[in-house]
Amino acid sequence: MTYHTVFDAANQPFWQPAYNTFFIISAVGALVVFLPDLMQRLMPHGVQGSAHTLLGWILFVAPLLIGGYVIVNNYALYQRTLDNLKGGHFQVTEGPVTDFVPMPYEGHRLEGFTLRGHRFTYSDYVLTPGFHNTASHGGPIRECG
Repeated sequence: MTYHTVFDAANQPFWQPAYNTFFIISAVGALVVFLPDLMQRLMPHGVQGSAHTLLGWILFVAPLLIGGYVIVNNYALYQRTLDNLKGGHFQVTEGPVTDFVPMPYEGHRLEGFTLRGHRFTYSDYVLTPGFHNTASHGGPIRECG
């Protein structure tokens, strides 16, 4: 049987495209807060008055705080992973994939499989520095057989 590597933590970039979402939402909030006339022209029937201002500040600040927290924590996990790899603190697991349970395209469940008695689970919707490319979104892992 021929095996192929589907994930190598040593060759993964830190930045994930999903991180950009935090900054895009924050940019919309900044437009609402700092360019209210422009936003009023773009969305004349949108939220008005103090609710408009409050919503703008929430859209501006919340993604920066939440995104900052997620990115800083994931960077710490990413660095710990690299340190463990450099220090030789890891296991290589090879073999046929069994007990494969795919994640539905819309999520709501982790995808998982067993490899030599070790269970692995992951999701496209969980931001981690590890593997998270499900079969329903083009990922490489499938049941052997």
